[in-house]
Amino acid sequence: MSIAFTFDAAVHAYVVDNQLQPHVTGILEHYGVIDYSGVPVRTLQRKSLIGTMVHRATHHMDEDGLKAELAIEQIRDEFYGQMAALQVSHEDLLGYTLGWKRFMKESGFRCLPGFIERKHVAEVNGMKYGMTIDRAGKLGRKHTILDLKCTHAKEKSWPIQLAGYRLGLPKPSGVVRWEADVIWLKPDGQFSRCPGGRNHTDPVIERRDEEVFLAALRLTWWKQENLGHF
Repeated sequence: MSIAFTFDAAVHAYVVDNQLQPHVTGILEHYGVIDYSGVPVRTLQRKSLIGTMVHRATHHMDEDGLKAELAIEQIRDEFYGQMAALQVSHEDLLGYTLGWKRFMKESGFRCLPGFIERKHVAEVNGMKYGMTIDRAGKLGRKHTILDLKCTHAKEKSWPIQLAGYRLGLPKPSGVVRWEADVIWLKPDGQFSRCPGGRNHTDPVIERRDEEVFLAALRLTWWKQENLGHF
């Protein structure tokens, strides 16, 4: 079922019937599953900018057919001030985008129409939450959600984040279950595919990941219903 919503990009807010909805990464940050508290603020800001720009550039690559270099140029003016302040250069972005190009060429991944940077509000067990799916489509024979990462190292939160996406994203006709992988892009133009956010897929462990996400979601909505805030 499709739920009508509005999205405010400035504050990353999903709103349904004038009510703010929790979203996957916000839920995980609130309960400490995603935790960058030990990382210097400037480092976080710089990595966040690189991640945002790489996502935007790869969007242009996939949707508009641009080469990696041109896709970066397409968005430079919008982010010029932030790039200067945080000392982010064209070269800092290029490796990640070339890594995505390499993944697309080697994997044969085919994105479903409308599933590039798809925003959605899900409802699971009566609880709504927002999400943004980087890509979803056919990877080999399997319908797979892909989440693009530009981090320094693998993170324990990835499987739980993917679990939220798997549970909430509508399934095309004939699809029983979404698979979900992280595509970990590297600054040297390489990539690693992390099935289920790990080194290999494991349906038993992935069901536990879903239980963890649902527990966090239930606590989030308990707070809203009983305390009046998330």
